[in-house]
Amino acid sequence: MKKAFKFGCFGFIALFVILVIALIIDISNDDPKEKSKPKETAPVTAKWEEKIKEIASSDKSTTEKFDEVSKYAKDYKPSKDEVKQFGDEIIKEYKDKNYIKDVSNHEYMLKNLFKSQIVDKNASDKNLKDFAFDFWQNSKYNYRGVENATSSATQANERQMDKALSKMNK
Repeated sequence: MKKAFKFGCFGFIALFVILVIALIIDISNDDPKEKSKPKETAPVTAKWEEKIKEIASSDKSTTEKFDEVSKYAKDYKPSKDEVKQFGDEIIKEYKDKNYIKDVSNHEYMLKNLFKSQIVDKNASDKNLKDFAFDFWQNSKYNYRGVENATSSATQANERQMDKALSKMNK
């Protein structure tokens, strides 16, 4: 009986040692956790911006450039953050009175047209959608040379934009 007890104790100890060794080996084989890297601060150009730059620098007419950006915007799937950011940006451009100041700057105008179309199609706030639509209309017709900054249609749309901003308390 003593021999069986000794053998049982040694067997139990041996089993315990084997389990500990197996755990140590298993832990040492685990992949080390990746150290979190700080986010890079270099600005990253969004894919849509590259597309707008490409269209703006082409030899196409303003109408063809507008049509191409409009088609791209229809297929574009923005994030909620982009919709909010674009809304804030077009409001700022309007308030600063820059949005139709230089209609010959293709890249600037096409970016604004893209942003306003995205906001118009994706914003949840009706007043922001209304603002974006009127912003888009004025940008479109002024860019294509159909209207100018002092035309009655442009000024009527600006009154509508002012109303929408007022409703948004902006």
